[in-house]
Amino acid sequence: MWQASGRHVPAERTVLVEAVVSVDLPEPYNSTASSAVASITIDIIARVQQYAESLGRRPWKHRYAVSDLAVLFDGLLKTAVDPKVVAEIARITDIDPALVAQPRELHLVADRQVKELLPSHGLEEIPEAGASAGGVFRANPALDLRDVTERQEQVDDWLRQLGLDAGLTGMESLIESFRATAPMSA
Repeated sequence: MWQASGRHVPAERTVLVEAVVSVDLPEPYNSTASSAVASITIDIIARVQQYAESLGRRPWKHRYAVSDLAVLFDGLLKTAVDPKVVAEIARITDIDPALVAQPRELHLVADRQVKELLPSHGLEEIPEAGASAGGVFRANPALDLRDVTERQEQVDDWLRQLGLDAGLTGMESLIESFRATAPMSA
């Protein structure tokens, strides 16, 4: 478990960001093939809105820029495929590091409709698309997420899926605009 508080936030008052890593190890004598794989789950919990509201900033209507979401998704993927992290997962699960799978999906859960968290400029609602408070976004198994270009492709795909799942069009243009000005991360 990892936690971070703001500079001026007493630790006992509010934890702004928390990451919890869970490892579900396979049963050693189980006969089913699906149970022979370790499952790694990383939950990122942000309480920035709750903190802002506790300071009297109600209603707090923060929207996450596409650039911030891209950096967050890239950071999650980059961490999950980092050789040190892969080696530690292999050590914990007692397997060869080559057998540690790359992330297969991103689970996103919001405390409100996702369209309320995305930028209001550049995105348009799809009539009668319905509401979404998150989703499960599959990773492309053909991509090597250790490669910067392929990881960027996966991040962009997840951002497009996020926009469409929220019932919005225009995410492609926002991603293109961000990528045209953003330096390539390593």
